[in-house]
Amino acid sequence: MSRMLHHEPEDDPAYQAGHSARERGASRLACPYGLHDMLRHSLWLAGWHDADMELSA
Repeated sequence: MSRMLHHEPEDDPAYQAGHSARERGASRLACPYGLHDMLRHSLWLAGWHDADMELSA
């Protein structure tokens, strides 16, 4: 079953978890969502990547 986003990606718990994981120094490989849950996997990585860019600035 597909899940539709009805809000900003930054408001999603998976995005926020990825963001805080990067702030704690976790690797991208620490993503707890497998490829079977591609939406949450992508949101977690997006949060991780955004935090990585913020830390690099």
